[in-house]
Amino acid sequence: MIFNRKFTEKAFAKINLYLDVTSKRSDGFHDIKSIMQSVSLFDDITVSLSESCEDIITCNIEGIPTDERNLAIKAADAFRSAVGLTFGVNIHIEKRIPASAGLAGGSTDAAAVLRLLKKLTESDIPTDEMLKIAASIGADVPFCYIGGTMLCEGKGELLRGIPACPKMHLVVAIKGEGVSTPWAYGELDARYGDFAEERDKGSFHALYCALEDNDKKRIIKNLYNIFESVTEPERPEIGKLKEIMTAHGAKSTLMSGSGPSVFGIFEDEEPAHTAEKSLIEYGAKAHYCTI
Repeated sequence: MIFNRKFTEKAFAKINLYLDVTSKRSDGFHDIKSIMQSVSLFDDITVSLSESCEDIITCNIEGIPTDERNLAIKAADAFRSAVGLTFGVNIHIEKRIPASAGLAGGSTDAAAVLRLLKKLTESDIPTDEMLKIAASIGADVPFCYIGGTMLCEGKGELLRGIPACPKMHLVVAIKGEGVSTPWAYGELDARYGDFAEERDKGSFHALYCALEDNDKKRIIKNLYNIFESVTEPERPEIGKLKEIMTAHGAKSTLMSGSGPSVFGIFEDEEPAHTAEKSLIEYGAKAHYCTI
């Protein structure tokens, strides 16, 4: 193991180009079908090992848990259990990704901790085993460990590589408090009768084919997120964010995850930056980024 050295990695946010709930499981969880996509917005995660058993986590902003509630610590615990090693971790999170926003901010931090711990402990654990560790922490952590463009099923932990999304200019924005994912699933259960009813499932096949053809216009046309049906009516800020993005030339807008973050896709960088500025003036947290 490597003690007394700090390693740093970028932990990239994700958006959902497509997100549907396919069923409610007997254990109370839900099966999903999602195309997840990494974007260039990131947190910096710095990790070092100590010979003590103490874990220390710090963050540059207030309001982020710095104890066992943080998925970064859960990642360290899961890794230590898997490899049978004893050590303490010092973790610093330089956070840019908004929390509780549907952007996998906590999950991607945890995934970065796993990658760094594998490096610091000089472990030769195969990727498949690392993904099992990641899945024990949270449903989005396996995707965040790999990144890129992926079809994610099951609770989100079953990954399949698909054609990569072409480069696009985005603005990601959030205004107001985060959304409780359990609340959002509960609202979907009530709205769709525990997913026993027929309903609009978006255009997954059309989106997949558009990715295969590297066709930006068809990709943009076929974005879908079932959570918009329950979260957007409860959060008028979502509609306002979309309105501002569209007014500045966004070709499409969509909520990510269970919300309340919204991303807009722009044809060029300049209008995206103009939209970012306007959203910040409105009081939103907004970030220009790319796929």
